Amino acid sequence: MLVKLVIVSVLSCVSGAGLDEFKVKRKNVFDFAESPRARARSGRIEITFTSEAYCDVAVAIEDSDGRIVRHLAAGVLGPNAPLPLQKNTRTQRILRDSKDDIGRYVKVFDGLRARVSLGLQARLERVLFWSPMKRVSRNNRPLIVASPGGVYVFEGEGADHLRIFGHDGQ
Repeated sequence: MLVKLVIVSVLSCVSGAGLDEFKVKRKNVFDFAESPRARARSGRIEITFTSEAYCDVAVAIEDSDGRIVRHLAAGVLGPNAPLPLQKNTRTQRILRDSKDDIGRYVKVFDGLRARVSLGLQARLERVLFWSPMKRVSRNNRPLIVASPGGVYVFEGEGADHLRIFGHDGQ
């Protein structure tokens, strides 16, 4: 009986209609209905904007060099919008305090600007702390074979890994 239940639940997840449940509910319209505005209100900065549709949004404060000082909000507008974004509305109002991402108060406001971005997608930029010279396996000794072109090193712990190092070590 348990095996039948597991098979039924797996088949229901694999069916084509069930996969739509896991897709992000957004539209591919990335335009502003109302341009972003920033206003000072009682010691805080209020950033307002309206998008044409429920889409991906990211709001950040940048310095004059374009580096992000403070990430304020990011997510998909709509019924599941994360805080501080408002749910079920395309018109957004975000209050900014005078802190950076670490929580320290920013002392110089010259050159700071609010950036509101629509339609962003996540992509891999880099893998942290990876180096081709690092050993993959912890306990196993690698197989090392010399050749006229360099040295072949084969090792693996869960994933096989074959590398060739030239005479210069690269």
